Amino acid sequence: LLIMFYYGSFKLFLLKIFLGIALVSFSTFLILSLATHHPNDPGLGKFGYETEISNFFGFLGSITSSFFLALLGNLSLIVSFFILYAGIVLTIGVRKRMLFIKFILVLLSIILLNLGLDTQKIEIIQTGLLSNFLLDIFVYYVPGIEEWFFYKYFISLFFLIIAIFLLLFFFSIKIYLFNKIIFKIFKMVLIYI
Repeated sequence: LLIMFYYGSFKLFLLKIFLGIALVSFSTFLILSLATHHPNDPGLGKFGYETEISNFFGFLGSITSSFFLALLGNLSLIVSFFILYAGIVLTIGVRKRMLFIKFILVLLSIILLNLGLDTQKIEIIQTGLLSNFLLDIFVYYVPGIEEWFFYKYFISLFFLIIAIFLLLFFFSIKIYLFNKIIFKIFKMVLIYI
């Protein structure tokens, strides 16, 4: 039953502890700088020393939060929470596999969520440059996608479902219950068709 405090050798113990503490401190920095981001602070494309910086970590925090918000949008908080999760897992010594692959999947799910929101032109949250760039490429190769009502909704729903599956995998939530719900919905739809 010992799933915690599994470090291996003493070198691995030190490596995991120091890497975990570094990840926890970086994620705390990132979460606080994203939470205290102000649009008037200096950032990407707007360097000015005349304004008062309202970010908790000052100039470095405003640059970091501006970079993450420009690249991934408001959903970049999910990345910072994953880094916090990975740091805690490494520090405690819990056996977790594929942390790097899960990190890549978190980035992919954020991009897909932003693509789904961009496809529908939903501006509830700010989306990032990566999803805007990929949407422009997608619209270039499928030119009528913005005018085709059914395809636009189908593609955005497809992006959102894949992103939810990836986030469920990241949080290590069993997809069995989710699969049963999806299967029942499709079964009801097939009955009516």
